[in-house]
Amino acid sequence: MKKFLILLVLAGLVQLNCFADQAGYSIIDYKFHGLLHENNSVSVTEEITVNFTEPRHGLYRTIPSTMHVAREIDGETKVLKYRNKIRHVSVQNENFEWEEGAIKIGDAGKTVLGKKRYVISYDYIMPDDRVDSGDLFFYSVLGSEWNVDIGSFSFVVDFEKALPRETEFKIYSGAFGRGDNALGVEAVLEGNSIHGRCYDIPANSAVTLYAELPEGYFEGAQKLGAGPVWFAAVVAILLCVYGLFKIFTTRKKTPIQTVEFYAPDGVSSAEIGYIIDRSSDDVDLISLLPYLAEKGFLEIEEKENDFILVRKLKDLPVDCPVYMRSLFKLFFKKSTEFRIQNLSESFVKKFSEIKKELSEEFVGERELYTGEGKAVFLNVICTLVFALMLAISGAEERLENLPFGIFPGFFLLVTGTILRSMAFKKNFHKKRAGAASVVLTCFSVIVTFGAVALASDSAVIPAGIMFFAAVLVNLVNLLNSKLIVPTKYNLEISGKLMGLKEFISKAEMPRLKALYEENPSYFYNILPFAMVFGLSDKWAKVAGEFSVPKPDWYRTAGYSDFSFGRMAASMNSSVRNQINEVREEMAKAAASSSGGHSGFSGGGGGGGGGGSW
Repeated sequence: MKKFLILLVLAGLVQLNCFADQAGYSIIDYKFHGLLHENNSVSVTEEITVNFTEPRHGLYRTIPSTMHVAREIDGETKVLKYRNKIRHVSVQNENFEWEEGAIKIGDAGKTVLGKKRYVISYDYIMPDDRVDSGDLFFYSVLGSEWNVDIGSFSFVVDFEKALPRETEFKIYSGAFGRGDNALGVEAVLEGNSIHGRCYDIPANSAVTLYAELPEGYFEGAQKLGAGPVWFAAVVAILLCVYGLFKIFTTRKKTPIQTVEFYAPDGVSSAEIGYIIDRSSDDVDLISLLPYLAEKGFLEIEEKENDFILVRKLKDLPVDCPVYMRSLFKLFFKKSTEFRIQNLSESFVKKFSEIKKELSEEFVGERELYTGEGKAVFLNVICTLVFALMLAISGAEERLENLPFGIFPGFFLLVTGTILRSMAFKKNFHKKRAGAASVVLTCFSVIVTFGAVALASDSAVIPAGIMFFAAVLVNLVNLLNSKLIVPTKYNLEISGKLMGLKEFISKAEMPRLKALYEENPSYFYNILPFAMVFGLSDKWAKVAGEFSVPKPDWYRTAGYSDFSFGRMAASMNSSVRNQINEVREEMAKAAASSSGGHSGFSGGGGGGGGGGSW
């Protein structure tokens, strides 16, 4: 089978240096000498004779460290990327500065004019090729990034280790990417040395040597050890297995739904709103308006343009929850009346703080769940170790695959957080949570397996191990919410709330009629709880069928008759819209003040060169 393929150095990263190069010089003679060691490193000496036609400080020499090589692996041509190293840089009898990728020779305080010779030395260290079908010597003795013509160029490459007799060299020369010897370089292989010469080389031309060598010719070439990657992979797999064991052995009870017509005693509508999804929402606090009005603490007046006025009738008892007293104070700090219109930023900020106070009610005996910390820790630690495995899996350099670890790692953490939040809602939002879980899981699998596929192309461990770890980490991500167990208090009250929601949503007319006849305020007693269940519109429609009269605590606008539905919408949607409008303005102000920029670093290029400065 033919081993020779059309090989191409695809695109080394061009170092963008801040040199003021406008030619002003020419290269008279360029000599290259390299000693190839058996560990695939080259000790290089370059003798460059230039003629400065204008005053210049000196010369700069760029040496790229990245290269791409097409290799045949298992009958398939793959492009492999390698990261080479440049060490022991020196310039004979000259001041110089070395930054990764560039040598700056000369003195900023002096200029040079006329003929000048520079002798540059360095070691160019190439890593193990990661291919077991044969070794390869593929080296550009002249890079394509010199921006002036070169009068004459000669090279000598000595091989520290004897070359096999059947070794044949290919010479590629000319513009970057050519597959022939366009410059007509004459090269001779003598013993363990190859040398050649050519003249009148145009700017941006390269000379490259290529030879196929038997596997094992290079010994001791630098390569990244697979130990750290294997360690991360094994730890990730063991953590995931342990996590799945804990998940499947955790016993989790579910609430038993009971038949309920009223909310549980001693629990406000805002607290029920938090219990059903373990989240403090705007509607939870807004529901306190009809809740407190029903208890005689305030009255509500309908105003034009869908605004409402809240009026305090009496103070709250001192034993009321903190969040409730804070909300009352927010409304009536300056007056006994508060118009919910053109709300201020300070009002909305304080409103958000009160939602946090609501969540603080559920501690100690009223704790809703246990095991959340364990679930979060498991999700985070498994994801981080898995991401670390991907990040350090590259064979070129240790963090070559860093993006393939960061992106899926971030996505897994975010998805895990969202899936856990859905677990708190599943008793009351089953369909919505189920569909969202499927979508998130699909995205998680696609992103994770896509990252593994990309990383495995240049990984130092088998792709199968990485895919196996990806399967496990996705299972942990999907199922870790099962470690979150509802408390006894949660089970008891959730069963009652599920029953109440069921009754509100089904609206059994005979039972409603009996309850209404028994308690004329029944529809208003239940309205705050219908709001937090997201059933206020349905509840208003049912109340309309009973022609429920206006409550004592509600006043209509002078131009309209009372409507239960309009009242419910006014307290729910109108207040929320007012708050959201302020939040949108706050977000716009924050965005305009933060500013931003975008940019792009990198680009294509050749195999090195230089210029004057």
